[in-house]
Amino acid sequence: MKRILLITKELADNPKGGREQLNKNIYNAIRNICVKNDYELSTYQMHTEEIPLIRKICNFFFGHIDGITFKKLFELKKIIKSNNINLAIIDGSNYGLISRFLKKECPNVKIVFFYHNVETEFFLQKFKIDHKLKSFAILVAIYRAERLATKFSDIRVCLNERDSKTLLKWFGSSATHIIPISLNIINHSNEIKNQSYGNYLLFVGGQFFGNFNGIRWFVKNVMHKIEYDLVVIGKGMDVYRRQLEISKSITVYGEQNSLKDWYENSIVAIAPIFHGSGMKTKIAESLFFGKKIIGTKEAFTGYEKFSDAIGWECNSSEEFIHVLNNCNISTSDEESLKLKKIYSDNFSLSAFESKFESVINSK
Repeated sequence: MKRILLITKELADNPKGGREQLNKNIYNAIRNICVKNDYELSTYQMHTEEIPLIRKICNFFFGHIDGITFKKLFELKKIIKSNNINLAIIDGSNYGLISRFLKKECPNVKIVFFYHNVETEFFLQKFKIDHKLKSFAILVAIYRAERLATKFSDIRVCLNERDSKTLLKWFGSSATHIIPISLNIINHSNEIKNQSYGNYLLFVGGQFFGNFNGIRWFVKNVMHKIEYDLVVIGKGMDVYRRQLEISKSITVYGEQNSLKDWYENSIVAIAPIFHGSGMKTKIAESLFFGKKIIGTKEAFTGYEKFSDAIGWECNSSEEFIHVLNNCNISTSDEESLKLKKIYSDNFSLSAFESKFESVINSK
C-alpha cells in the first residue's frame, strides 16, 4: 500500500497567483488520487516565518531557504517513520535540501519532485536585468537547492519540454515526466457568456519582473499605434499605475476577487512576456474563459501544440501592431467552445489528475 507524504509550501484557502494555484491543485489532485486508490496521505506545509537578519544569514549558509530549518527536517523524519511513508512528493525544487536529508535518513523512501519552473534559470534572468546583490544571493541559494533536488530525486516532473532541457543543461538530468500546468477554476461551463461587450485588450498578471517589464514594453511600443483601450489587472500592479497609465486608453487595477467579468467583457487577452520559465497561468486562464491570446513565444511555451487555435504569436512591436490592426481578434461562439475544450481536456484539474496518477503509480 502506498503511504504518501506531500511536502509543500503553505496552502492558501483562496489562492490568487499562478504558483499558489498550482500548489493547491497538486494537493487536490493527490488527495483525489489517494481517495480513489485507497492510499494514505499526509501533508506537511512549509510555513515561513519572520526572523532576524543574522538568523537569515546563518540559514542561508546552511542552505535553509523558504522555511527550511533543522527542526522541520527532523519533524519530517519523524512523520515518515511514524506513518511508514514510502513515497515523498516535494512540491517545489527550492526544497532540494530536504531530498538530500531524506535520502540519508530515510533511504527507502521514493522521492518525487515537482518543478514549477527551473528556478535557477528564472533567477539568472532576473539578476541579468536588475544586477542586484540580493538577486545574486537568491540565485546562488536556488542553484544549490535545485542541484540537490535533481541529484537526490527518483522522479522529476516538469511542466514542459523546455524546462526539461534546461534542467539537463544545468544539472545533467532531465525530467522523467512532463505534465502541463493546471487550473482548478470552479463553476466550469461550456456555456457561451463571453461575447465582447467591451473593446479593450486585457492583461492579467501579478507584480513580478517578467509581467511588469512585458506590459511596460507593450505600453511604450505598441499602444500609440493601435486604437484599443488596455486594462491591466494583477496583484501589486496598481503600484505601477503612474508608470503605465500614460494615456486615457490605459487603466491599471490591482488584485480582483474575480476575473470573470474582465475576461468576458474584453475583446482579447494579451501576453507580451519575454522572460520567465515554466508555463504562464494567464494562457490557461484565457482558454478557460474562451478568449484568444496575443502573446510572445515565451508566453506560449508549453502550449505549442495548440498554437494555431489559441491565438497569435508576436515577438516584436511590429508584429503586435500588425495583428491588432489587421486581424479579426474577437472570438466567435464556435471558437470560444473550442478554446474551452482545449482547457478542459489539457489544463483542468481532472486532466492533471489523470496524468499525475501515473507518476504516483510508477514503479
